[in-house]
Amino acid sequence: MFILISILSYFGGVRLALFPLGGYLVIKVIKYLLRRNRGQVDKSNEVDVQGKLVIVTGASAGIGKATVLEFIERGAKVVLACRNIAKTEEVVEELRQKTDKGEMIIMQLDLGSLQSIRDFVQQFKSKFSKLDILINNAGLSNLIRRNTKDGFEEQFGVNYLGHFLLTNLLLDELKKGDIRRIVNVGSFAHSWGKLNFDDLMHDKTPPPSKPLPIMSGFYANSKLGNSLFNLELAKRLQGSGVNTYCLCPGFVQTDIGTDRKSGIKKYIMKMFRYFAKTAEEGAATTIYCALSKNVTNHSGEMYRNCEFWDAGKRPKLSHEDAARLWSKSEQLVGLDK
Repeated sequence: MFILISILSYFGGVRLALFPLGGYLVIKVIKYLLRRNRGQVDKSNEVDVQGKLVIVTGASAGIGKATVLEFIERGAKVVLACRNIAKTEEVVEELRQKTDKGEMIIMQLDLGSLQSIRDFVQQFKSKFSKLDILINNAGLSNLIRRNTKDGFEEQFGVNYLGHFLLTNLLLDELKKGDIRRIVNVGSFAHSWGKLNFDDLMHDKTPPPSKPLPIMSGFYANSKLGNSLFNLELAKRLQGSGVNTYCLCPGFVQTDIGTDRKSGIKKYIMKMFRYFAKTAEEGAATTIYCALSKNVTNHSGEMYRNCEFWDAGKRPKLSHEDAARLWSKSEQLVGLDK
């Protein structure tokens, strides 16, 4: 479906001009196929999150903001872990216009800086003794290569490595929590990822090929990292009472990928947004993984549209690759010392 949309994006303009009715019908069919299963949370089958402590990274926009709203409406206490404090303050004011329930706490976190992550965790531990739910939501998608403050390729560094370090540093607090769940927001794009374990940042080797004109291979690799991390994390957490899940939110109307500002890429992004879920719909599977009683005994699994993502219908993940990536990641972020 992803490839079909890209093909239509490239060639649809001319053909729609020649065959307007046919083009219109094709778009309607695709939109129906993408929208027919958006996922819906069953609130009657959730664990109680009233007064529980939740961290949401990337909480100032898109799926993250919608996720915060869902939690506070249920009475949770949510830490909005964001880089831009001023923007996050505006979001808190906006959400307060929608509900007076729950509690929101702003804390600064730059996932592109290992020191910022460590500082965040230190400050969190000074304020709280336990954590119930960690939502690893923050993410970015660029077409142009950029590096983090620590020299990592930015998408791999923020989307994957930053959350890898954050999660590991918060495991003791999660083990003390009542709900004890970790939710990693991944993507179907992980199916196009291909990691070079000898050069994960591609500093010395050519960059990974683009799976789609609007998507960098680095983004696909970062999401593959999320999926493999979830797999290995579940293995390491066996017997601890902490469960971890990974999900694909689907096409969502967010600000991610907004650097596609010209030419065919801008046209494709407009097409994607036309078919996309709303941020609220995109957050549904996050809430499902965080609160549904159905997933309690399924740590390490993947979900989309508020249901189990059958392994037979998604790219197979290698336990060997998961363990190897974990070891490499420990070295990169300094957890092996």
